Amino acid sequence: MPKTFEQAAKRLYLALSDSVSSALKHSRNNNRPVPPDPASTDALPLAPHHGTPQRLSSHHLPTELLRHIFRFLLSTLDPAARTRAFATCTLVSKTWNATATEFLWGDVCLWSKGVAAKFLTCRNASIGGAVARAGKLRRVEYHQWDPDATIINALVLMAPRLRVLEVEFIHVETMRDVFGACPNLVSFSARDFGFRNGGNEMMVGQGFASDPMLTSGFAKLKALSLGIRPTVTNLIARVAYSVAAPLEHLTLSRRSIPLETLDRIMPLFARNCPNLKLFHCKAVDLNDNHVASLLAGCKNLSQIFLHSIVISPTTITTIATRFPNLKGLGFPLSGSTYPALKQLATNGPYLHALHIPSGGFAAGHADDESTLVDLIFSRGAQLRQLDISGGHFLIDRTLECLANHAKDLERLALVGCSQLTERGFRALLKGCRKLKVIYCEEELAGRLRKMFGRNLEKRGLQLVWRRRFKLVPLMPSSTEWTGL
Repeated sequence: MPKTFEQAAKRLYLALSDSVSSALKHSRNNNRPVPPDPASTDALPLAPHHGTPQRLSSHHLPTELLRHIFRFLLSTLDPAARTRAFATCTLVSKTWNATATEFLWGDVCLWSKGVAAKFLTCRNASIGGAVARAGKLRRVEYHQWDPDATIINALVLMAPRLRVLEVEFIHVETMRDVFGACPNLVSFSARDFGFRNGGNEMMVGQGFASDPMLTSGFAKLKALSLGIRPTVTNLIARVAYSVAAPLEHLTLSRRSIPLETLDRIMPLFARNCPNLKLFHCKAVDLNDNHVASLLAGCKNLSQIFLHSIVISPTTITTIATRFPNLKGLGFPLSGSTYPALKQLATNGPYLHALHIPSGGFAAGHADDESTLVDLIFSRGAQLRQLDISGGHFLIDRTLECLANHAKDLERLALVGCSQLTERGFRALLKGCRKLKVIYCEEELAGRLRKMFGRNLEKRGLQLVWRRRFKLVPLMPSSTEWTGL
């Protein structure tokens, strides 16, 4: 039976292909369709065809396909290029305009107070009108110090579908308005907090626990990034009480978090966030006990980035061995944490992101570079981000090892690596074809431009010069949180 079915399917396919070929050949010459042979029982009737068949125009692509293309642009382009690309796409056709407008105004970065004010005051124009009518804002970045919080309040009122909010400063009282006006908010980031109308931290902390709007707002978040000052200790403790199981990404973005605050909040985060996947803490006083409490409560961690100067190598080794599916790991490499590097090279996981900046690793000897080369050789097959800033003793052998064993490398930080030469960079560019960004000092960036010239532009490789830079963790794309 299967053999007979296969033969019948084959005859049907051949008859159909012959009929289509014959019809296309005659219709091009006579401009009229040619029906199939009625004597053939295997041939299928063809739909009438008039004239030469036309190719599908890009102007009439299905909306689902357009959205897939635009999601790719959203995840690969930087904000400036992304804005230009989507603005150009709105001019193609009505279908493209409707789809591209949703992406163009769904993810907005307001880099100054003046730009934000113009964005808000043009509500009756084409730009502001589109946002006001459709409510397309899903993600807003506002990296400007705004003590009055007037811009944030206005943005919240015109964006009820907002899902991601990143601000430089926000009033604690404004946070309540944000959670009330944006019920779909899942990601919230604020680097600093203030109090409106002369309020103080103790008064707000006391009223926080009894406020259902704030409590329920923090309980729904999946990503939270906070800057903790000593004056908001009680407030952050209330936040730690309020967060719940949905939280997956937690960032504590201030280096000078008091030790007493860490003692209060770390057990609370470990107890209330069992599904935490990413933990990024810049506090330099985070100790082994804090990390141990977090590891005991959060079993699904896949990315851990620490900036603490008191973490022991035993804790780092415990992290690497307890979580075999770990994708990202970061810690400042020094004389005390250097032994952990050897353990990672021996039995560590295959990381996607490794951040080990330092002021010179251990003592800066050749053995340090050999250990790093061994780590890349044995565990670098899946590496996408690497920060080895401060490795002043590193030589070209490190870059050659990356070229041979880290083919998927996309971002590399080399701030302070002064002994690297043209030979190592040529091997790096030849072996790491996916490399997109190199973070380095201005002097090294000038040398690379002089060495390779326009070849960098042809490859799309960016040279970002910074005195100090820490690679960001492997955060989710914009589409994951915004739903675009």
